[in-house]
Amino acid sequence: ELTNPLLLTLDGTTTNDALNFDIPQGEYTELKVDLSNSESTLLEPSVNIEGKYKLTTGPTVDVIFEMPSKKTFTMLVENTGQNNTISLDTKIDRTINITLNITQWLSSLTENDLDNADLIIGNSGQGLGNSTILINSTNNINLYTKVINQMNTGNTAIIN
Repeated sequence: ELTNPLLLTLDGTTTNDALNFDIPQGEYTELKVDLSNSESTLLEPSVNIEGKYKLTTGPTVDVIFEMPSKKTFTMLVENTGQNNTISLDTKIDRTINITLNITQWLSSLTENDLDNADLIIGNSGQGLGNSTILINSTNNINLYTKVINQMNTGNTAIIN
């Protein structure tokens, strides 16, 4: 458990020392990783994904996905070796690469979904220039549900 929030860059190359830990040495036929976020509030969501979307007949708008609820991501560790046994030895450092596949999470959102989503209008109500598609438990709830339902797919944990 972490005492402070952990901001992760999910770019596929960044490592985070706060996630280093030791697993007792031995021969394992199965390792499972459970990764949980903490429950939070809409003011401070525990999962926050930000991006941009070009409306089919309009400008580019911000898209923000916020999840305040607790969620556990469970992944069976895949071994890159040739056998089914995972050998852990104190003399050999091993790394488990965890991938949370945000592309897969968002894949259920269609152009139609985003084009028809409720917008929060920016620029003090002057046009769509800084508008936002906010997706959370109180805004665009149908889109929020689609993303939540996809969050357990496409994630991996691979030991090398």
